[in-house]
Amino acid sequence: GFRVMATSETFWGDWASFHPYMGAAALIVRSDSPIKTYDEAIAYLKTKKVNFAISGFGVGPHVLFEAVRDIAGVAAPNYMTAGSCRQAGINIIAGDAEISMATFSSVIDFIKAGQIRALAITDTKDYTEFGMNIPSITKVQKNAENIPLLSETWPILIPRDAPKHIVDKLTEAFYWAIKQPAIVDYAKNQGLVIAGYAGEEADKFLAIQEAGYAWTLHNVGSTVESPEKFGIPKLANFNWDVAKQKIKK
Repeated sequence: GFRVMATSETFWGDWASFHPYMGAAALIVRSDSPIKTYDEAIAYLKTKKVNFAISGFGVGPHVLFEAVRDIAGVAAPNYMTAGSCRQAGINIIAGDAEISMATFSSVIDFIKAGQIRALAITDTKDYTEFGMNIPSITKVQKNAENIPLLSETWPILIPRDAPKHIVDKLTEAFYWAIKQPAIVDYAKNQGLVIAGYAGEEADKFLAIQEAGYAWTLHNVGSTVESPEKFGIPKLANFNWDVAKQKIKK
C-alpha cells in the first residue's frame, strides 16, 4: 500500500525480498465475551457501532478486516488505533474494545492463557497447535479464499540493483537460516508458518499483496492516490506474467 498511501515512491519491483514467516491475523474477543463464534461476531457487528481495536490504519490486520467486512457486508466499526497488535490485545482484555483483529503471533500467549478467545484466523487451514481449534477464515466466511494472501510476512529487503553476488549470498544464507531448529521452533511457538519466499516466488507474493492492499485501502477511502494511477490490478484480475514486466532489468 505504500504508493497509494503516498508513504513511499518505491514498490515491490524495486526490491529483492526475503520472507521468513507467514503471520496470520486473528479476530479476537475477551474470553468472557458473550460472542462465542465468528458468525456471532459478524451478526453483532451488523447491529451497532462496535469499538474495534487495530494496531493502526493501513497495516496488515486492518486491511485483512477491511477485506473480511467487505465480503461479509459489515459497516466500518469504531476503529481504535492501539499502536501495536500487542496493545490491541491488551485493549480487549481491559474491556476498552469489544472486538479486534490482531496479528496472531502478537496475542498467542494471551490466547494460551485463556484471556482472549480467537474466533477465526486468516490462514488457509484451521489452527490446531497447543490444543487450540481456531477455524480458518475460509471455512467460516464464504468467498474468503483470497484473504489469507494478505497475511504479513515481515520481509527483509535489499535494493534490486545491489551487486548480484551479494543478493546471491543473502539468498543462500536465507534458505539456510529458515531450516535451523531455533527458527522452526520459534515459528511454531509464535503461531507463525515458515514461508521461505525468495527470488521470483517472493516477487509474485509481493505483487499479489500490493494488489490486495492497494484496492482494499482504496475501497474504504484510505488512499491518497488511486491504484489505477500505478497500473495496480485488482486481485481478481491479477496476472503474474503481466505484473513481472514491471521489474526493472
